[in-house]
Amino acid sequence: MSNEIVILLTACGVLIAMGVLEFIVHRKRLARIPIRIHVNGTRGKTSVTRLIAAGLREAGVRCVAKTTGTVPRFILPNGREVPVYRPGGPNVIEQKQSVTMAAAQRAEGAPTASAMAFRVQARPSDSWRHHQCAAGSPRRDGSDRR
Repeated sequence: MSNEIVILLTACGVLIAMGVLEFIVHRKRLARIPIRIHVNGTRGKTSVTRLIAAGLREAGVRCVAKTTGTVPRFILPNGREVPVYRPGGPNVIEQKQSVTMAAAQRAEGAPTASAMAFRVQARPSDSWRHHQCAAGSPRRDGSDRR
């Protein structure tokens, strides 16, 4: 076997090992955050995220929120805001940053607003609990059709 192939295989092995390690660390961080809320929609995500975070803080839940948009921010457990670092513009990797920040702050909750395309069906079911809300009151017959 030539040196180039050995170097290539070694590099591939190191990259795979680093990816597995990153996955394990990320899953451990997720496990330390029992309440994870994803806010998605067309308008009002930042406002809703701020309201959820304020409600959680008022209820005594230590939480870190992340808002997106023109001025993305992390909202820490004490209510202080820290800018989100975006070296190359918005990126889905920010979701991983949210988990890292929430775990570092020992948060029990992490509401996140996202303007990115994010298919709920593509996420593993054990990763996030998904609840859909609809405006208006429920129908009298008990059905959830509007």
